[in-house]
Order: sequence, then structure tokens, then C-alpha cells
Amino acid sequence: MGVELEDEDTELDEETASAAEAPEAPEAKVDDADEDADDADEGDGDAVASGEGAVAAQPAAPRAATPLPAQVKSRIAQCLRERLVVLDGEIAQARQLVEREHFFDGFLRVLEQRHRRWSATLLAAEQAPVLP
Repeated sequence: MGVELEDEDTELDEETASAAEAPEAPEAKVDDADEDADDADEGDGDAVASGEGAVAAQPAAPRAATPLPAQVKSRIAQCLRERLVVLDGEIAQARQLVEREHFFDGFLRVLEQRHRRWSATLLAAEQAPVLP
């Protein structure tokens, strides 16, 4: 009867673990770095001569927010509500664990913070005509 806590960075952890399992030889890293540097040197001259470098250096203009269809907004809100119900159950279990062992205080705080963040997102999704 434990609380299963989800880590939002699971994909990153899996990538890190797979990278740690198969370390690359130092010689290969040096060779790759040399090739990348050579490619960058060759490309810089062409870009400056054609004027492409000046265009690429300018920051892109921010995109204007587009209104979402009502169906999309309602689906986002529905998913958030469903996830908040599940999160409420996880928080209740975490509170029971904290009563027995104060070690789980941090887990409870993380769950409560996530609940506040998702509640605020739900409120914004319901009230805003566009989502950022």
C-alpha cells in the first residue's frame, strides 16, 4: 500500500541511464569534435558571403497566440480535472504515510505543489480565450 510517485523527468532519466551504459571512446569524441569544428569553419565563410549570417543572427518574432477551439479547451480541462482527482488520492495516501513516518514530508510537499500548479493551469485554461 505504497504511494507511487511519478517522475516527470522519466524520459530524461532513461536517456541518461542508456548513455551511462555505453560510454563512447575518448578518441571518437575528439574526432567528432574536430569534424564538427571543420564543418562550422567551412559554413561560416559561405554564410557571411551570401548575407545569411546576418538574417540568422536576428531573433525570431514571437508568434501571436491563436484561439483554441472550444472542444480542445474542454478536453484539456477534462484531462486536468481527471488528473487532479487521481492526484487527490495520491495526496491522501501520502498524508497517511507522513503520519507514520515523517520521511515522506518531502513527497507530500511535491504532490501538493503539483496540485496547486495544475489547479492554476485548469483555472487559466477555463478562463483564457487563448493558451500560451
